[in-house]
Amino acid sequence: MRAMDSPPTALAAAPVRPGHGSGRGAWLAGAALAAVTFLAFLPALSNGFVDYDDQVYVTENPVVRQGLTWQGFLWALRSTEHLNWFPLTWLSHMLDVQLFGLAPAGHHLTSVLLHAAGAVALFALLRAATGALWRSALVAGLFALHPLRVESVAWVAERKDVLGGLLWMLTLAAYLAYARRPGPLRYAVVAAALALGLMTKPVAVTLPAVLLLLDFWPLGRWRPGAVSAPGATAPRRLLLEKAPLLALAAGAATVTLRAQQAGGAISTAAVNTLSVRLANATLSYLRYLGKAILPADLSPYYPFASHHPAADRTVAAAAALAALTGAALWLWRRRPALLTGWLWYLGTFVPMIGIVQVGNQAFADRYTYIPLIGVAVAAAWTLAEIPARARPAATAVVLAVLVLLGGLAAAQARHWHDTVTLFRQALRVEPGNVTALVNLGHALTKRGDLAAADESFLAALRISPRMRDVNLRLGINLTRLGRPEEALARYAAEIEIAPGNAEARRRAAAILLSTGRFADAERQLREAIGLRPDTAEAHRDLGLALIGQGRREEGVRELAEALRLRPGDPFATYLLQQARQGQPLGTASPPGRR
Repeated sequence: MRAMDSPPTALAAAPVRPGHGSGRGAWLAGAALAAVTFLAFLPALSNGFVDYDDQVYVTENPVVRQGLTWQGFLWALRSTEHLNWFPLTWLSHMLDVQLFGLAPAGHHLTSVLLHAAGAVALFALLRAATGALWRSALVAGLFALHPLRVESVAWVAERKDVLGGLLWMLTLAAYLAYARRPGPLRYAVVAAALALGLMTKPVAVTLPAVLLLLDFWPLGRWRPGAVSAPGATAPRRLLLEKAPLLALAAGAATVTLRAQQAGGAISTAAVNTLSVRLANATLSYLRYLGKAILPADLSPYYPFASHHPAADRTVAAAAALAALTGAALWLWRRRPALLTGWLWYLGTFVPMIGIVQVGNQAFADRYTYIPLIGVAVAAAWTLAEIPARARPAATAVVLAVLVLLGGLAAAQARHWHDTVTLFRQALRVEPGNVTALVNLGHALTKRGDLAAADESFLAALRISPRMRDVNLRLGINLTRLGRPEEALARYAAEIEIAPGNAEARRRAAAILLSTGRFADAERQLREAIGLRPDTAEAHRDLGLALIGQGRREEGVRELAEALRLRPGDPFATYLLQQARQGQPLGTASPPGRR
């Protein structure tokens, strides 16, 4: 190959045997990579948790909040909560709580260090596999510093990305050692590393296919039309070699799909037909490339409805993908790195590209964490073939791009400072983002800015009038603002949209109780209890409604049921005592309660 005959520069290494070269240069490059990655993501250490899954993964998770415990370990092994099976991810969160409590800086520090370690591991394994120092450093630098990495690094709930990414690199490193000196023990290390990766994030299901790509390039274990070359192995044997790894991946994929189906996260044909999902997937491949080239207007959520695939754009995207794939195949002899990188990109995106759609987003920045490594490999090895006279200028441009990317990543990390900041940024990117409006409303409510929260909720309803739970949240805020009749109207609107919303019925009943409409309150509470029989508050309030209608004996039974469901509840205990003593409950107020 022409590039391998070129003298070494910042973009093209001299021909060396894989794994050899300047040891001192490699150590310096690795150290510099770790340092600049840490500096780029340093702003994340000043961020807090965000109420966007951080609460379900860490801050409000009763198991994780206990730190590392034996019970927590067993729970992590069998838990399929939040639509996945990733025990190592759970354990990493528990370890952070053990070390740092609920101080967010410690959790962010762990994520930044894991990301930096993954970048260094990527650099080291590429250099070991190819002998190309600066090309490997460029790939690792693009991976480490790109603003698309921010969602994975600065979002505590996405710990699975950075931890899974590190284990991905370690699996590749283990496979490199096995490919050079095959043996049962080394193969067992590969399988163990893959298993750990699968226990961190199911996206590792594509790793066995990536190992086959590495067999083609850079390892040269298989060369089409040249299987008799020194060190080459027959394709069938390479496939059989991956069979145990494929079985591991298939098992993890099965568990994940079952968890997602049970949780209702997988979009059905009634929501998005297969043709719509295929069209969105086709467009998303080019969207991700566009974000990689121009990382502007990044958002934590890209709504599907706003990016609905149009037929003409889908056809054009499919033609572009076919042309790029055809070019990579046509050039495979001269530029095998280009083909490997491009197929890496296409293949590793398959679990997240949306053919099997999980959630309602059209695409997501975090999904690029592993796939864009392939694009970086293709770009670095292609760039290395530029004429020698252009290399100094190209090197300067590359360094400037890396500095720019690092600066953009630092700026993007600040958008994750808190929930309000995050979703205000999302709305700057896309003002009609309903999910961002609702999440901003929740965050403003938690901050105590109820008027601003209501504005955000109302804006969401103007765009999506039948969106669930938004009227419920408006009703809760209006109740706090002392506007019960307006709140009651919001609860009624929520019940009309979602008749099965037991919370809306219970809260509507509370207002009806406070205004003496006991029969209406009873009807709502019986519906709520039918939907959620184990809600202590509903039984307690039903007791009040029944006593208010003169049905004291029935009311006492409901108050007793409330205490059975929530033993020791002070308000239910007080009410039950008053009811049994024949005291009027309408004017009664327990000690310490208003």
